[in-house]
Amino acid sequence: MNEEIKIRKLSPEEGGGYLAEYTHLKGCIADGETKIEALQELEKAKESWLRASAEFGISGEKVKYRRINISFPEPLLEKLDLALKNSLHMSRSAFFQQSVQKSLG
Repeated sequence: MNEEIKIRKLSPEEGGGYLAEYTHLKGCIADGETKIEALQELEKAKESWLRASAEFGISGEKVKYRRINISFPEPLLEKLDLALKNSLHMSRSAFFQQSVQKSLG
């Protein structure tokens, strides 16, 4: 299995820091203030991604994904990002996928 990781610098408008992504695990992304922190967070996101995929019977390499845009009040988004970073250890995408799957079954 190809485990390519892409890393890119985030603009100040995006919050700064770095974004890391496993290209073979759709939606498995994480960010950090430094490249090293982004990679460390990506490993946590990968563990969560694999657990959620196994739990819901989803294989990222067989499922087609579509990017969507959603809007949130800034205070709520900041609260979510803090929880994702400090305790949930997953990306926004993984969190939303897991939440929707749990809600809809």
